[in-house]
Amino acid sequence: QQQQYHHHHHHHHHTTITTTTIIITIINISNSSIINIFIIIIVTILIILNHIITIITCITIEHRHHYHHHHHHHHHHHHSLLNYHHHHYPHHLCV
Repeated sequence: QQQQYHHHHHHHHHTTITTTTIIITIINISNSSIINIFIIIIVTILIILNHIITIITCITIEHRHHYHHHHHHHHHHHHSLLNYHHHHYPHHLCV
């Protein structure tokens, strides 16, 4: 059942997790072992870090894209690199 909860929890990783939600979750499981509390905290931190990394990656790629686009006539040999980045980091990730 705990596995099922974890699986369900991961399906909502795209939603912003508030401090209140974290506190309520900790209170709800406070009667179980301290290990479970640590696991939930770690998972929450990892989800938040994943969001931050995705956002930073998207911003960096956007910046590079604009830079290369602006100086396109000076950097013809960078076009393949730009295509590489676009292929591996699709724009639909940047939400």
